[in-house]
Amino acid sequence: MVDRNSIRNLPAPQVLVDLIAANRWRHPGDDTLRKVVPMIRYPLRFLPSLEEMAFESATSIADDPKYSKLFREYRSSITTDTRDLPWLNMDRAFFVATNKVPGDDLAIALDYRTSATNPRVVASEWTDDGVLWCPVAATFTEFVDLIDL
Repeated sequence: MVDRNSIRNLPAPQVLVDLIAANRWRHPGDDTLRKVVPMIRYPLRFLPSLEEMAFESATSIADDPKYSKLFREYRSSITTDTRDLPWLNMDRAFFVATNKVPGDDLAIALDYRTSATNPRVVASEWTDDGVLWCPVAATFTEFVDLIDL
């Protein structure tokens, strides 16, 4: 049986499922988002459905050795290394918001390395050394409260 409320065997937080069902999972506005996620400097699009989140998360820079280090994404399924932030394990994460403008290469992701039911929220930040994945909220529930959804 396929769980429609999961992405690559990662269960979407019930709060996210409920917000999507109520059409309340929306961008909170640039000012609010900048206060909570100051490292995001360009427009983001909150992905409106679990299907779009799954699509955006299906392939990853982690699959390309040339770019994996630059974007600090990896897959635990293909390496024995265990890495924490500023690296993102794409086998244990999925995107909930991505850049509006192609090439900006920004995202907000749920990082399940901390919890199987209420993952932490991380965001990408561009630096001179490439992307760093930075903590935004300890849990998805906290993130929803911070952006006032």
